[in-house]
Amino acid sequence: MADYKEIIYDENWYTHTALIAINRPHEYNSYTLTTLREMVDAIERAMWNDDVQFIVLTGVGDKAFCTGGNVHEYAEEYTKKPSDFWKWGEIYGRVFDMIMHCGKPVIARVNGVTAGGGFEFVCACDLAVASENARFISPGPRVGMTSIGGLSQWLPLHIGLKRAAEIVMMSSEIDAKTAYEWGIVNAVVPQEKLDDKVKEMIDRMLD
Repeated sequence: MADYKEIIYDENWYTHTALIAINRPHEYNSYTLTTLREMVDAIERAMWNDDVQFIVLTGVGDKAFCTGGNVHEYAEEYTKKPSDFWKWGEIYGRVFDMIMHCGKPVIARVNGVTAGGGFEFVCACDLAVASENARFISPGPRVGMTSIGGLSQWLPLHIGLKRAAEIVMMSSEIDAKTAYEWGIVNAVVPQEKLDDKVKEMIDRMLD
């Protein structure tokens, strides 16, 4: 298990599988610039390890998968140094590029509320399993932002243009059951069965 500050990286989570978990449950697994940089490093490590064939992306705890960018960092850092925001944006884009182009199936283990960039992570992953308590929301309009990571582009591929527009433009919230019915996730299970379902998918692909 590698030593990171804001994520957990475990290449022994399951057979041929690396777990990458955002480890900020005290702030609902919202990410900072440090989190994103560590995610890029972890995905690259998994990519170059030939024993790792699958990557599982999740959050620590049972309340949140990921709630997007940390609002405190936004307020404290980027309002003072707006010229540095491009650095954050470049790293953010690199996370998605790594998820999509690492050459290995990436499974989102959605263990709770999923908002903003976390929602975008789910859409970028190849497969997704959600717990019954998961909720999905794009809060951009509520906080004066847009879905800059690609949700407005990717979500229509999952659920169609009108439903995507409703979520992105009106910050509509949907539950796990709706996310499954609309095709955002592949399965919904009780929280205690989440790992079993993810491992079942991995076993089927290995077979």
